[in-house]
Amino acid sequence: MTKRKAPCYKCERRSEGCHSKCEAYIEYKTACEADYDMRKAHATLVGYEAKRTEKMRKQWERKQQIK
Repeated sequence: MTKRKAPCYKCERRSEGCHSKCEAYIEYKTACEADYDMRKAHATLVGYEAKRTEKMRKQWERKQQIK
């Protein structure tokens, strides 16, 4: 995923405080927040799966030592 370009880059209507009124920027910010939430959820899921896999491997190793 590539980083989105802000719509205010080289904008002719840019002025102080325009981000709170600019529809294009508000849409851009909403999309960036959605991307962030998706990446955060994916990172949490991947981290959980890695921990689970490690836990299962350790359990298997312990069982092998008992036999």
